[in-house]
Amino acid sequence: MNKEELVALIAKRHSNLFRSKAAALRALDAVLDGITAGLKRDSRNGVNLVDFGRFRVKSMRKRKGVDPRNQQPIIVPARRTVKFKCGKGLRESVERKPRKQKPQTKDEKRMKYEG
Repeated sequence: MNKEELVALIAKRHSNLFRSKAAALRALDAVLDGITAGLKRDSRNGVNLVDFGRFRVKSMRKRKGVDPRNQQPIIVPARRTVKFKCGKGLRESVERKPRKQKPQTKDEKRMKYEG
């Protein structure tokens, strides 16, 4: 799902809050801007959205790498990146529940064991 599809979904599901896709887009942009600003301001603790997840800034050390074009060793410079850890509520909402299987008859059980 891309941003445009997400905006359309938000506008449709919450039509009482957003009269148009443009309003939903402004709301989504405001949330994303808030997360970005929070990461810039407090990179140590990050942004914690209860039951959704936590965004954190992580510093990556410089490391050795290989240039894929010519297989020469290179040094990949140090940088900062964003990490996301899924919250319990989000994880549970996307978890697939096991299907309920119909009980087997005695004949089906016997056939299974006989081969």
